[in-house]
Amino acid sequence: MLAQPELLPSVAACHFPLVLNKRASVVKLARLAQTMRTSLLLATALVASSCQAGDIPADDIGSMDQAIIGGTAAPFDDAVVAVFIGGLCTGTLVAPRIVLTAAHCVGDAIEAGQTDFGRVNFGDGRGAWIDSIDVIDMTMHRFYKPPAFLTNDIALIRLARPAPSSIEPLPISTTNLTEDDVGLQLRVVGFGNTDGSNGGSGAGEKNQLVVPLLEVNAAHIGLGDRISNTCQGDSGGPTFAKFDGVEHVIGVTSFGSNECRATSYMTRTDIMWDTFLGEVINAWSGPCQHDGVCVEDESCTYVDPDCDVCGMDGVCADGCAAPDRDCPLAGLASDSCTEATECESRLCTGAPEDPRVTYCSMTCDPTQPDSLNGCFAPLTVCEEQPDGTGICGFSGLTPGVQGSTCAENSECRSGLCDNTAEICVEECGEGLAECSEEFECLSAGDIKVCSIPSDGGCSTGSGRSGALSGLLLLLGLAFAGRRRRN
Repeated sequence: MLAQPELLPSVAACHFPLVLNKRASVVKLARLAQTMRTSLLLATALVASSCQAGDIPADDIGSMDQAIIGGTAAPFDDAVVAVFIGGLCTGTLVAPRIVLTAAHCVGDAIEAGQTDFGRVNFGDGRGAWIDSIDVIDMTMHRFYKPPAFLTNDIALIRLARPAPSSIEPLPISTTNLTEDDVGLQLRVVGFGNTDGSNGGSGAGEKNQLVVPLLEVNAAHIGLGDRISNTCQGDSGGPTFAKFDGVEHVIGVTSFGSNECRATSYMTRTDIMWDTFLGEVINAWSGPCQHDGVCVEDESCTYVDPDCDVCGMDGVCADGCAAPDRDCPLAGLASDSCTEATECESRLCTGAPEDPRVTYCSMTCDPTQPDSLNGCFAPLTVCEEQPDGTGICGFSGLTPGVQGSTCAENSECRSGLCDNTAEICVEECGEGLAECSEEFECLSAGDIKVCSIPSDGGCSTGSGRSGALSGLLLLLGLAFAGRRRRN
């Protein structure tokens, strides 16, 4: 589990090799080292003197990546595995050759192009491992972008061969969680630290913890306190809840506080099924996987990639109704767009203040509270539509519209930024739309623009005209399409 930066005056999450993995080549380790984020390097510098290897085998890479505080041994959870990909994480076998874990456990390797790097160990870490299987592929949620790991922190690992037949894969929950589920008893399993203080220690042995569900929001569930909690090394591990008497994975351990003393957060699996988990698991396992044989029957929950070029077949296809995961990432929430195919969400919407300003958005549920409606920063408002559906929008003025904050012309739809008032302005005058009542049509060189009235306390009319004229002459009037500031 990663430590949440907002809660850390001093970082205590260790993320560096403790001992050398004999399986990993020097080249692979060097490439991984080159891709480490600056924030993680800073964390390493702060805690390098206090992180310990615990009981991790000498031929493993071990790093404290967020164990169970106040837990007990978990000797029977054979489907909960130790993941060694540049560090120690935890994972869950969800299909014979697929392990569920956190994106921040595999992100560095993926960014380095090392998707066949690492291995997964089966057992409890207290004796000889039951089995150890190499990783041949890994993928993470397309929206996960480190170091902003607070959302979409989920990934899948593909093994070189099936897990031992005696180990049953565990089911993933798709049951939608709500605030009514707060208080539900949960069970958390992981290989992480058993002591979060002084840099952390005790990682490498599988432990479990039973705690109540404390919080449900649009992306995470929260649990744990100063006495009972997850910690570094538990990252990617499962949180279980019972439905109809059967334990299901409802969350993947993601991040928490310094020294593992406050609420920890798990990425919800229910909201990740349709956007990531279902399609990848389908393409990697079962009768409808990508294996060169097209299967078209009711056994396929998702389309067999061998039947549809838009599926996960290793080929990027154009014109797909939903994004092809084999294609580069399209526009994300708040990015500029002109048509739906430019957005990952396939939703390019116009600003409520000015439909000429268009950006990538996403659907939401206006009947839910803000914490559960499906909108994430920078689009934090769920705007109800005439048909009762919702579209995520900005909480204030949409960037680029008249009156929104700007520092340069290219940030405005009109291509005009009043650098005195630091707002986007629109042309006005004969034959053009009138300014709204909060603005005044002011001269700016050879044109007129709607800006703050001359008596608005920002500048005199002549001074404003000079500032606008100088800016426009210098930067020009052409609008340069680019990502807007959030």
